[in-house]
Amino acid sequence: MAVVEFLIYFAIVAFVLSFSLSGLLSMGSSVSKLRAARYRDAAVVQGFDAIERRVRDASYVVVASSTLDANPGVLALDTKSQIYLSGAALMERIYPSLVGATVTPNVISISKYIVRRIPTDVSDGVRIEMTVDGVDYETTVATRGR
Repeated sequence: MAVVEFLIYFAIVAFVLSFSLSGLLSMGSSVSKLRAARYRDAAVVQGFDAIERRVRDASYVVVASSTLDANPGVLALDTKSQIYLSGAALMERIYPSLVGATVTPNVISISKYIVRRIPTDVSDGVRIEMTVDGVDYETTVATRGR
């Protein structure tokens, strides 16, 4: 009888341990996913902040030099600043420079960057839509006006 009791207790302990270990492994996986999402969100906020800062400094959107309502879009502003997608990274070029500076970290992958212009009587509005690592983001900002 002692052997049967031992086997039953052993099975119970093994079940509890396996359940606890699977819970710990699942929690570790969730933590790494949350960490990656937090890093992605921080990188998107950094990119949007740079875009919003440049748009607020500008008086208007240069429509002739911009690529609007298309993917990948190009945003050209009267401050000689141009924000565009190069590969999977968001870049900013300030003329007369021929090279652009990275706006977002290279570890995120931007697959969609669409710029939409919202013209008004006093200023231009800009709506930016981005897809980063499969997640959609958007922001709207206005220029300071003419």
